[in-house]
Parts: sequence; C-alpha cells; structure tokens
Amino acid sequence: LKRPLGWLAHRMPDVDAVTYPAMFYLGRASIWGVTELWAAVDRAVMELVGMIEWTAMNPREALARAGVDTEIRTGIGRSVLFLTVAAGVALFVFVLS
Repeated sequence: LKRPLGWLAHRMPDVDAVTYPAMFYLGRASIWGVTELWAAVDRAVMELVGMIEWTAMNPREALARAGVDTEIRTGIGRSVLFLTVAAGVALFVFVLS
C-alpha cells in the first residue's frame, strides 16, 4: 500500500491548486517573497555588523581610510569607569526592585 500511495502523491497535484489555483499560487508567491525579503535584510544586517566589528577592531585604520588624521589614545579613562559604575548601580537597583 505504501508504494502505490507514494506514486500517487508525486503525480497528483495539491487539492488547493486544483480547487483554488489563484489563491494557492498567490500564497506560495507571497511566502517566497517574504522569505527572500527576510534573507536580503539578514544579509544587509550581517554585512553592517561585520563592518562595525572591523571598525571596532581596527579603529586607527578606519580613521585613516576616512581621511581623519588624529591620534587615538588608548586606555581606560574616567568616563568609561564612571559609565561602568553607573551601569552597575542601575543593575543593582533594578535587581533589588
């Protein structure tokens, strides 16, 4: 019984394609369109993230490519320390409330 049903499943069209062909193919096309649109957005976002990651890892070269001639100072400053402490206090308050 499995073999005849398998043969029939590959030869017989979908019931909706026979009874409502316009809606069936419109639905298939819209699903394909949404999937391709999502894939295009995903590719664009991943490319943007890659550029941001490269810029964060090579800031001097990124500034040189942009034509900015400035020296980047490295090291942790008071502002980073202040932001870290403020974020820690905010997290502590959030967890306690």
